[in-house]
Amino acid sequence: MLRPIGFTILQLIGLWQPIHWQTKWSVKFYQIYSLVTITYLYIHVLSDIIELFRIQENLENFINDLLVFLSMLGCSIKATNILNQRYKIVKLITKLSSFSYLPQDQNEELILQEFDKSISTKTIINFSIVVITATLMQITFFKNGLKYILPFKAWVPLNLSNPITFWTIYSFQSIGSCLGATINTAYDTLVASLILQVCAQLSIFKYRLSTILKRVQSNVKLSADINKKEAYFFANFVKHHCEIFQFAKTLNKVFGIIFFAQFLISTFVICVTVYSMSQLDFGSSELPPRVMYLLCMLYQLFLFCHAGSEVITKSTEINVKIHTINWYLLNNSTQKGLLIIMLRSLKPIKFTTGFIIDLSMESYTQMMLINDRKINFSITF
Repeated sequence: MLRPIGFTILQLIGLWQPIHWQTKWSVKFYQIYSLVTITYLYIHVLSDIIELFRIQENLENFINDLLVFLSMLGCSIKATNILNQRYKIVKLITKLSSFSYLPQDQNEELILQEFDKSISTKTIINFSIVVITATLMQITFFKNGLKYILPFKAWVPLNLSNPITFWTIYSFQSIGSCLGATINTAYDTLVASLILQVCAQLSIFKYRLSTILKRVQSNVKLSADINKKEAYFFANFVKHHCEIFQFAKTLNKVFGIIFFAQFLISTFVICVTVYSMSQLDFGSSELPPRVMYLLCMLYQLFLFCHAGSEVITKSTEINVKIHTINWYLLNNSTQKGLLIIMLRSLKPIKFTTGFIIDLSMESYTQMMLINDRKINFSITF
């Protein structure tokens, strides 16, 4: 089912208490650890927002400070969400182990393996981009540190002329940037994996529809037995279909606000990053980390939008699939049930950003076009 790498990373950084930790002291210890992680993140956010309201030397510095603030704010919101919604997420994962969701033959097992492979590929790509970006940024940070320049401009109520104080704050900011990148990567791949599990279940449902006659007629001789077996199988199909819709609805409630925040923050950050890149010389040492950072932001949105598009496509295909089976060989009650499923499938499953914008490749393309217009206007101006 789900690949555990996202959960493993979140466990290590204090944002996902291991399920098998049930003793009083282990739970209390992990809660303290989680509090330290959240406090660390929001100290970053607080220092960044205070710096924003201080007197800025120029517009470029203000934009860079705003960029850092929004990145850390988005990371902090995700960390808070994963802690607050832990119970609901555990329930969602538990549902994937129920009878309706489990593969019932080798073909269904292959369908799950195909989606697991897709999830693994996207996870590897995401982690690779983040590792390269973090490495380039740390190299840049170290070069700046030799000049006694902090990685990010932030309000610090200390005298940075003292080397010990400077390197302490420098380490604090560097570790914070790595922590933020880790949280973003683990969270995004985890959420995308859950969305793709909806696609996997829809594909399994389509397969079960295509084999309903074969399942009903196997090892049955009497017509009465066929009717009973057909009613039994179709009842399970309807239950599975309803559970898929309920799973997607709960998933959208848990992460809908995060989708909206991610969309807004990423749109602004991408626009500002591209604009700042246009102001750099081609041989600038700051250009490679900016390029990789842009790729990170683009891939974050791509993960969500691509997974959302897959769900829309798979849910609409159910309607077409029912037309291809020999439905006329089924009894009247089953045919009526299939008609209800077809009517329900006319309205596809959609994940939305705060119930406003659909997560789809169309929305992703529109966002890119809007950014392109903004960047062209800024450069022309």
